[in-house]
Amino acid sequence: MLDVEALIEPGLGLGGIAIGTAVDEILAKAEPQQVIDLPRDEEDPDGVTIHSFGAIRTWSVKGEVVQVGAFEGYAGRTAGAIGVGSTIAEIRAACGEVAAHGAPGFIVLSDLPGIGIETTEWATGDTPDPDAKAVQIFVHAVDEA
Repeated sequence: MLDVEALIEPGLGLGGIAIGTAVDEILAKAEPQQVIDLPRDEEDPDGVTIHSFGAIRTWSVKGEVVQVGAFEGYAGRTAGAIGVGSTIAEIRAACGEVAAHGAPGFIVLSDLPGIGIETTEWATGDTPDPDAKAVQIFVHAVDEA
């Protein structure tokens, strides 16, 4: 199930873990290195649990995966060939325009919903730095708005 070379599929999953997978199904096949229970609050009234499996992490609510992340050591890429270590310039060339989301160092792809990317520090202030590299990639369901 956990595969650090698996395709990164925006809006669907990565590492062999699909959004919506039951956490119990994952735990039956892999033991996490760390489990973090985030407290409930206004933003997350049901609480969030993070399971770390090295280069792959899951975020779950009520026992169901809502986000999967790829970290250092993850070798899989998107169909557009972006992955951990890709520069913003490479991401832009493969997937279209990028937009800062929240604090500098986090981008979303305008033409590719269901994915967020945290990068190294930007030397360009609030504008995405073409030389910054992806250090974490997050896949989540696409909001049907």
